[in-house]
Amino acid sequence: MFYAEALGNIGDPRAVEPLIDVLNTGYIELRERAAEALGKIGDPRAIEPLTVALKGSSRAGYRDVGSKAATALGKIGDPRAIEPLLAALKDSQLHLDVHRRAAEALGEFGDARAVEPLLAALKENKRNLGSYAIALGKIGDARAVEPLIATFIDKDLEMYARDREDAVKALGLLGDARAVETLAGALKDRYREVGVSAALALGLLGDSHAVEPLIAALKDSQLHLDVHKSAAEALEKIGWQPGNDEDGAWYWTTK
Repeated sequence: MFYAEALGNIGDPRAVEPLIDVLNTGYIELRERAAEALGKIGDPRAIEPLTVALKGSSRAGYRDVGSKAATALGKIGDPRAIEPLLAALKDSQLHLDVHRRAAEALGEFGDARAVEPLLAALKENKRNLGSYAIALGKIGDARAVEPLIATFIDKDLEMYARDREDAVKALGLLGDARAVETLAGALKDRYREVGVSAALALGLLGDSHAVEPLIAALKDSQLHLDVHKSAAEALEKIGWQPGNDEDGAWYWTTK
């Protein structure tokens, strides 16, 4: 197992064919290591065998092989991997972890073909919400804004802290002013990390409508200091200048 990892770290293309052989015929753990190593080397010769490994990961015990293959395809960055990754995302026979890794890889490609499948996954599968959200944010298609907002504010949906954090990060990456109200509300989220990410996302949006809720966050003694600091940072990014008044005093106290 360690030989495969070492070959990946070295990055020598001469290792590609031997690693492909291991991926095709080795024990399960060796196949996982081989897939990971091939992703590190980044040689397009690995696209087809990694695709085969991805498709075959519905077999018992092969979940991690499929996950590593999906991640490797994203690292190699060859557009030929997009369709197999989309197919994996839609394949109900594959494990949710394989879906998650496929979504992450599709986000790295930034191809608009992934938007509708990712939105469908966001609606149908509640276990990988954060990964789908971040992928949509990286792709940057405006079609994702309203569905992400609807998912985040859905009171019937129990989202993990990390998923909520990723959702607000994605809205920041999308850079659409429609998200200002939702992100402003997220400043007071029960999870500190979500409030911090919401503040930073508002800074990325750069919309002047975010100034008032960010200043309110500075003054809110119920919020964590990290949220205060992120709100101050966001105000800087928006271009707000503190004056010689109460708002300015809160800003400088936070800084």
